[in-house]
Amino acid sequence: MKTPTFPTVLILKLKKGQPRLEIALFFAIDEEFWNPLEDTKDLDWEEAVREAEKIAADRSLGASPEETFDKLDRTQKEAKWLDRVGVALSLWAFFWPSPTSAV
Repeated sequence: MKTPTFPTVLILKLKKGQPRLEIALFFAIDEEFWNPLEDTKDLDWEEAVREAEKIAADRSLGASPEETFDKLDRTQKEAKWLDRVGVALSLWAFFWPSPTSAV
């Protein structure tokens, strides 16, 4: 990779499914910069795997791991909709602060 000599932003996506990492560059990058990044562990991914295994083993959430993850998926979708309703109500309250006049 050719390193630019002027200020720029380097965008990295180290693994599939991870958010990208943006690094502002104000210096030249050499191999010493990249070497430590290759050996780093993804602690967030490891924690997500442990949590998924823990959820799959919990029988109080479902009779099988498939049922458990189906319930989890359904619950996450419901939470997204509730979050959107909360945002919509907040925007409504912000832009129309006197809802009693509507009644």
